[in-house]
Amino acid sequence: MSISALFNRLGAKLPNVRRSWGSVRDDGTVILRVWRDEFKVLGDNGCFRLTYHSKFTGNESNSGYQTRLEHIQLLEAGAKCYLVNCLAKNVDVMPRAIKEFDDRDLFIGGGLHVDEAGDTWIEMKGRISVFELLNRD
Repeated sequence: MSISALFNRLGAKLPNVRRSWGSVRDDGTVILRVWRDEFKVLGDNGCFRLTYHSKFTGNESNSGYQTRLEHIQLLEAGAKCYLVNCLAKNVDVMPRAIKEFDDRDLFIGGGLHVDEAGDTWIEMKGRISVFELLNRD
């Protein structure tokens, strides 16, 4: 299954298959790609990085990053969020390409944290299978 097929299955069609980092379902739920190597513990919570300002600020042509900022605004307003866990082919190459991703389980997004560099991270509040999520909604 491709990443775009997974997003379609979740009801969150990617606006641009190549450049989109996430999407929003009709019910307002945000589905985001996150990278396995961009995980750390903040306080008592495991968190995934959502922004990387030092790499993307000033690059207004990057529609994926601009949309990510809009998704964060939705999360700050209380939107539900699920995370697709992705492994990069090469973490040092920009833009990143997906080597593999988990198409069976999603992480449940929780609270947001801003680190000392001003980047936003999202708490991982558990897992849910794609099957369970689709049958719950």
